[in-house]
Amino acid sequence: MNLMSVRGISLVPETQLDVLDVERAKVVEAAKLLNIQKEVGFTFEEIEGETIKQLIDQEGCDRVKKLDWEQRNGDQ
Repeated sequence: MNLMSVRGISLVPETQLDVLDVERAKVVEAAKLLNIQKEVGFTFEEIEGETIKQLIDQEGCDRVKKLDWEQRNGDQ
C-alpha cells in the first residue's frame, strides 16, 4: 500500500488523499461560482451549503454531457 507521510509518519493511503483533494477542489470551485452568481444578482432560497452541493452535482452532470458530446463530435 502506498502511504503518504508528514514528517516521516504515515497517515492514510495516497488514494484517499487524492480523493479528499478532489472533493475539496470541487467545494472551492462551487463556492467561487456561488459568489459570482450572488455578485451578478442571483438569489437562492436554500441554505448556502445545500446550494454548493447542488452546484457540484450540476457540474458533474455537465462534465458527463460534455465528454459524451466530444466523443460523438470529436474534440473541437
